[in-house]
Amino acid sequence: MAFYTLGGAEFDRDITQGSKTDLPKLSTKLDSIRPYQWEVEFTLPGVGNESQKLFTVAAKQITEIGYTVEDIEVHRVNDRYYYPGKATPEEVTMTFDNLKQDPAGGGQDMPLAKLYEWMANTYNPLTGAFGDVGSNQVKSNITIHQLDEDLTPLASVTLYGAWPKSFKTAEYNYATATDMHTITVSFRYDFMSAQQ
Repeated sequence: MAFYTLGGAEFDRDITQGSKTDLPKLSTKLDSIRPYQWEVEFTLPGVGNESQKLFTVAAKQITEIGYTVEDIEVHRVNDRYYYPGKATPEEVTMTFDNLKQDPAGGGQDMPLAKLYEWMANTYNPLTGAFGDVGSNQVKSNITIHQLDEDLTPLASVTLYGAWPKSFKTAEYNYATATDMHTITVSFRYDFMSAQQ
């Protein structure tokens, strides 16, 4: 009997020589996370006397999430040394389908209404008022949950202190009759964390 192991008992495979029925079973422990399975969970800021609310929606597309650390360059005679400097989080853009109606009824959890309401907390074009950052009406947290093949959360990326920077509806165009109308929102955030 041949025995093949990789990194511990959870990846072990037993292979019986000469048997076609006892074929090796591939472990799913080594699979990569799929790039197309995720959900976005917003902690929407409260307005007035409202408390913060959780709002979960499937995004159609999310740009890369990350941050960059600037260099501090130090010169010493003919040598150069580099040290980590300021960290700058990058802007993230999310695209959502513009749904017709809330399947649960009531129209309270529609992406267009909720995301626009949050954007209006940042800046309301009807009143010309900017949101008050100190009252938790503008900044909040966003968590992107990556899902496995059974749609169970596998890993998460959380954006802390996020606020909507731009809000755009898709182009209205007869030529795109087979496309769904979308909403694109760009967010700025203070810092991020990734958990598994």
